[in-house]
Amino acid sequence: MFKKYEIAVLFFLVVAVAVADSDSVEVVGSPADTIYIFGDRVNGILNLPTPPNGLPYLINGQIEEENKRIILPAGEYNISWNGGIEYESVDTTVNVEVGRISNVNFRFRNRTATIYIETEPEEAKIFINGKLAGVGIIFGQINAGRHSIHVSYKGYHSNEQEVTIFPDRVSKFDVVLEPIYGDDSMNRCLEIYGTYEGCPEYRKIDELRRLGKFLGEYLNKQPFSIEVSAVSLQYRMAGNKDFHNIISLFNDGSLLGANYRGFSVFNKLWIAKSFVIASAEYGQGFSGLKYEKPYEVNISHKYNDYYLIYNEYTDVGPSLHLRSYSGQIGVRAGDRFVSVALLWGYQREKMIIDGVYKKDRQPVGDDKQTGRYTSIEKNNHNYITTFRATVTPKAAVFTPTVFAELSLTPVSGYEVSNWVSMRTGVIIPWWSTSGI
Repeated sequence: MFKKYEIAVLFFLVVAVAVADSDSVEVVGSPADTIYIFGDRVNGILNLPTPPNGLPYLINGQIEEENKRIILPAGEYNISWNGGIEYESVDTTVNVEVGRISNVNFRFRNRTATIYIETEPEEAKIFINGKLAGVGIIFGQINAGRHSIHVSYKGYHSNEQEVTIFPDRVSKFDVVLEPIYGDDSMNRCLEIYGTYEGCPEYRKIDELRRLGKFLGEYLNKQPFSIEVSAVSLQYRMAGNKDFHNIISLFNDGSLLGANYRGFSVFNKLWIAKSFVIASAEYGQGFSGLKYEKPYEVNISHKYNDYYLIYNEYTDVGPSLHLRSYSGQIGVRAGDRFVSVALLWGYQREKMIIDGVYKKDRQPVGDDKQTGRYTSIEKNNHNYITTFRATVTPKAAVFTPTVFAELSLTPVSGYEVSNWVSMRTGVIIPWWSTSGI
């Protein structure tokens, strides 16, 4: 009897002889680095990566549907693949070795193009392949091939289309959305308002939101600035009738440094950042207004009689001083060329009349008149609102700027004047280098 190892040797010899007499090819073992092939044909295995678009390879010009475990006789092969408009094509040479697996890896590169989309209205949202790409207009690189473009905006019909983007060129799309008009009997926007960008008619709340957004974006762009009033001409009118009658008597004297009607110099400062502006002012009253009339005028104050008397020989007479200071804060809009501002604050002011003559009260029947020269002081504090506008001929630092102001104190205030003030003059501005 044969031993076990002798049976195994005999079996191996029988199989070897049978294979040697056959023309067939047999691959033995699993796909490893080396394979053993018996027969008269000498082959290798070629593995190719799966194409991203499903198009087949050409091997030596012949279509090959498979890309894994392609059994080929040993030798050199031309491998080509057409990437279409989406990918760069492949054209290379591969060497298949005897009894080995050749793994070939290609890097499939996307072909690119430039896309330019512009919408109407300009607030419309642009989606590409379901993702938000921009608002109103986009311009940039995109992979070539088929893409979905969706454009939408509230109050308009959406626009959706499938487009083909060809490589190495600019693809431009103008998308105009059609407004939703609804029932003609209920919405006659075009008939009433004509053809304009706002049709169909917007709700008032939407318009206010759009305006608020625009102002917010615009105001925040303004730079930090410091401005000084170099010289200004002021004219003030008192709303209180009694105070107006008294102060109108003091219309003589110098116009320089008078805080009523006259010129002031370097007496106001503005500091602003973004849309916020603040001001500080000293109302110059050191010059004072003079009473130089040839007649005597009686004025009453707290149950006492005072008289305005001018001595033309000594050139001595009553004078009125309005000394004040104020602080305000508010908002501004504009740029370095034209700007407007609205400010609110508080003004503290003291009215002083010097050289007024106070007559003593006389007993009944006594014709002798006695008295003395004294002064009258009266507080005139009040809240103040100011509107300011500036125009700069040349937007440069320290370039003189023309300004105009209108200031109001409450008409029903508890103090004496209730001013309406108008002022114009020249500002010396400085801006930071950032901003507008």
